[in-house]
Amino acid sequence: MMKTSSRFYRSSRIFIRHKSGMVGLAIVTVILAVALLAPFIAPHDPFTMRPAHRFESPSWAFPFGTDEYGRCILSRILFAAILPFKIGALSVLLGGAIGVSTGLIAGYTGGVLDAVVMRFYDTLIAIPPLLMAIVVAVIIGKSDMSLIIALGISQTPIFARLMRGETLRIKGKTYVEAARAVGASDVHILKSAIFPNAVAVLIVQATISFAALIILAAALNFLGFGTPPPYPAWGKMLSVGRSYMAYSPWGILFPALSIVTLVLGTYLLGDGLRDALDPKRY
Repeated sequence: MMKTSSRFYRSSRIFIRHKSGMVGLAIVTVILAVALLAPFIAPHDPFTMRPAHRFESPSWAFPFGTDEYGRCILSRILFAAILPFKIGALSVLLGGAIGVSTGLIAGYTGGVLDAVVMRFYDTLIAIPPLLMAIVVAVIIGKSDMSLIIALGISQTPIFARLMRGETLRIKGKTYVEAARAVGASDVHILKSAIFPNAVAVLIVQATISFAALIILAAALNFLGFGTPPPYPAWGKMLSVGRSYMAYSPWGILFPALSIVTLVLGTYLLGDGLRDALDPKRY
């Protein structure tokens, strides 16, 4: 317990001193706070159509302008900000849960099971996430859940390979051999010796996957899959805004900046976590 607390304290100090990591944390925190507070801080109802205010340029009344239906773009961006967190987080949790558990068992067991599981993931990783999402959407319908399932499945090979590699590295350590020598069960070794020592690497990968899934989710919404109308989504706003880009560039500018800012913040956060949780430091 003391060793774990000391490692956490050192990691925290390294992360706090990591400038880009702290900038990333600040960006992600602010966007998440804005997303949660959207119903209270949005200047207008994001669903109310105002035909008399179509394609208005940014002003005090509409800071980001209005869209083709006269809806406030800023309000729609604020209400859509929660989607990347919901879709990204749930997709990472789904892909991580399946990938980590299968990779852990396959790496620890070895043999035929390990070969079969890894060949299955080699096949699965060859399927583009966009194609997988389209197939899932056709089967269960266009919704946020179809995005979560498709994107989550696309992440399982990444987490499985990572967890398998960590398992193979850790199971040869002295403390694992000592646990076996005193009669510890395989379940106890997996739960108490192998998995806890791989958590740091998994956290970093989860952050990287989250950033990648934000882009994929936006791309799928851009193509018309995912969040159904009239609910706002940054990718969908880009898709609609490109049709009016010649005389209403703010319709595509501000959603694009929102995506870029969140992805940048997430990558900076992941960079800080990678340096802070690097096992070579301990």
